[in-house]
Amino acid sequence: MERLTRRQAAQFGGWFFLLNSIFVLLISIRFLKHLAVIEGAATYIYLISSTLSHFITLTFIPYLLFYLPVALLVPRRKFLQVWASVVITLGLAVLVIDSFVFNIYRFHINGFTLELMFGGAGADIFHFHYSQYIIVISTVVIAFVLELLLFRWLFRFSTRHTFRGGKWIILAVAIMLVCSHAMHAYAMAIGYRPITRMSRSYPLYFPTTASSFLYKHGIVSPDENRVNINDAIGDDSGILNYPRSPIVADTVANSNILLILLDSWNQRTMDSQTMPHLVQFSEEALYFDNHYSGSNGTRTGVFSLFYGIPGLYWYDILGANVGAVFIDQLIRCQYQMGLFTSASLSSPPFDRTIFAKIRDLRLHTPGDEAHDRDIQITRDWLDFTENYVSSSKTEPFFGFLFYDAMHSITHPDSFQGPFQPALKYAPYERLGPDMDPTPFWNLYRNVAYFQDSLVNILLTDLRDNDLLDNTIVIITGDHGQEFNENKKGYWGHNGNYTQAQLGVPLIIHWPGMSPAVHHHWTSHYDIVPTLMQQLFHCANDIEDYSIGKSLLDTTPREWLIVGSHDNLGVIEVDRITTVYFDRSFDITDRHLNEIKGARLNSKLINEILRQTNRYYLK
Repeated sequence: MERLTRRQAAQFGGWFFLLNSIFVLLISIRFLKHLAVIEGAATYIYLISSTLSHFITLTFIPYLLFYLPVALLVPRRKFLQVWASVVITLGLAVLVIDSFVFNIYRFHINGFTLELMFGGAGADIFHFHYSQYIIVISTVVIAFVLELLLFRWLFRFSTRHTFRGGKWIILAVAIMLVCSHAMHAYAMAIGYRPITRMSRSYPLYFPTTASSFLYKHGIVSPDENRVNINDAIGDDSGILNYPRSPIVADTVANSNILLILLDSWNQRTMDSQTMPHLVQFSEEALYFDNHYSGSNGTRTGVFSLFYGIPGLYWYDILGANVGAVFIDQLIRCQYQMGLFTSASLSSPPFDRTIFAKIRDLRLHTPGDEAHDRDIQITRDWLDFTENYVSSSKTEPFFGFLFYDAMHSITHPDSFQGPFQPALKYAPYERLGPDMDPTPFWNLYRNVAYFQDSLVNILLTDLRDNDLLDNTIVIITGDHGQEFNENKKGYWGHNGNYTQAQLGVPLIIHWPGMSPAVHHHWTSHYDIVPTLMQQLFHCANDIEDYSIGKSLLDTTPREWLIVGSHDNLGVIEVDRITTVYFDRSFDITDRHLNEIKGARLNSKLINEILRQTNRYYLK
């Protein structure tokens, strides 16, 4: 068996894998159909540089992980011929499979999707004919034989010719890689959609973002971002099919809408001691006590409410700057906008998603602490209603106030909460499974008590200005806030998909509707469909714009998909399937206890993903 030097084995393998990058690039064409419409010279430059650099770099991952270590240990030509052919054949096969998986689920190949397709009840989903198995096996064998021949030919070629230009190729790929990521970072900062909306289809592609850095150093102005967003209004949404059909609804509406969101709202605070004003208000309204957000974090929790679709679409919506159907309807009906948020609307970038079509959007509220900003937006709302009433406007208003104190767990120093003993600040450094939650919980309850007083100011203002009888008031949270309720050491949010982190109160005052307490399972996905149907008399099927249903529909809900493309969960009546960022997964009961021997419900999850993927162009 011919022995090579380690240097020869490494260099020759590099050229072999580089030549195979041509095949990888050919396979990458299968992903192009998922890209948005290409427009502008910069977009073509970005597409060419990102595609070439990414897939050539991708080709060298198996080279570095599997070929090179073996080549250095066993630098024998015939052995390496077989080994390199096996590695590259399997790599090409994985890439081809990934292209099919992505076409079906919009996920790239991982343990979760493989189990979904081929494990458990996978046979109930996909029925492969024996001829298909023969075709697949034959194709892999043929590819392996061709790789053996390619390796042999390349080695013979190398004995008569010297490979040159390797350093220049590496330099060119590196330059394209840096340029493509720099272009994406800049495009993201200025809101240049033709580039940003193209960056989610390639496997293992994580484009750079640096908006905060570029804004901070004055390289890009946030105003330029807003200008580009406004200029993009009316553009196509690329790969998206949201809504699936043009919305047919009333263009005139007379009812005002006030949406109040309390960040990180624990359901247990809805008692007469902690939030007395909200409890009293809920007794005169519709109260939904088994309500879930669409996520355990702000970004996709708020997204699920306004869009009525899963956070799986966040990056696609963000890249295309597609506004929410609900906001579009408000604009058509000429609603006056009073949008006041304690936290910035640019982080998460709701200014480029939910409120992309709102002109002169206020992104920031002054104030050093969350409670200071909460007080400020309350004052801003009072100014808004005073101006609204005094100017005798005939158009209805849409108010959105997003409070942040319960997220930051702070209240003014001068505010003496009723719940003692209480900590002065959140003890994040001491949180653990054995910590006594009482002092921390009392601090949070005091903040909730403070928050309740601010919301009461809003409600009192509506009554005093005779606006309540013509205003739909919706009060809920973006997500929950856990205080180790499941006894698994979880505190806060973004940690799991139990009720402690997903469940939030939902109070709706709807003029003309009798007060009632609803116990059926509802979600943020249901709020927009209810408004579209009940208020705007939308003629479209709900499926055209949401995966939810009417809040008043008591048909039992069997599942709920929550989270985002990075980390998602499927909630069933008796269990939770959590899929992590690396696409590993686990199955627990609703309190995070492992279910022994549980298997992925492939048939159900496949159907869920097919339903939730309906807003992509086919």
